[in-house]
Amino acid sequence: MHQKGLIHRDIKSQNILLHSPPGSGRIVVKIADLGLIKVQKQPLQSTKITIAGTFPYMPPEMIMGNEDGQIIADAKIDVWSSGIILHQLVSHSFPFKSTNLQAIMMFMFSKKLERPPQVKDDIMWDLLTKMLAFDRKDRISASDALKHERK
Repeated sequence: MHQKGLIHRDIKSQNILLHSPPGSGRIVVKIADLGLIKVQKQPLQSTKITIAGTFPYMPPEMIMGNEDGQIIADAKIDVWSSGIILHQLVSHSFPFKSTNLQAIMMFMFSKKLERPPQVKDDIMWDLLTKMLAFDRKDRISASDALKHERK
């Protein structure tokens, strides 16, 4: 999806579907609700976008913008959202205290991601910290996240 210049902009747990083809013994993850997809003219470059999506899954660059108040984003906004989902899967909670906008903003301003006690595995924690990097320039790409190993 990202290689084709598409940014979903609303990845959240409600938009993740799991499918197990009969007899395959595997699970296929599918992304639903493509209504907010943004097409980038040049897939490897950032682009100006409007705010769209669901607040608890939005990355800092979408909620706070840059110094000029513009929202410049790329496919890494989907990586942040996926990191929020992964955090929920392993800890049964969001990485912030509440899902109201004020709590989310405080989390983003503090730039402190705390390791949940449920995350014992260092490889998992390393992946979470890379997916939830507050600066999008430091955030791992989706393709690198899929290949992630502790380095």
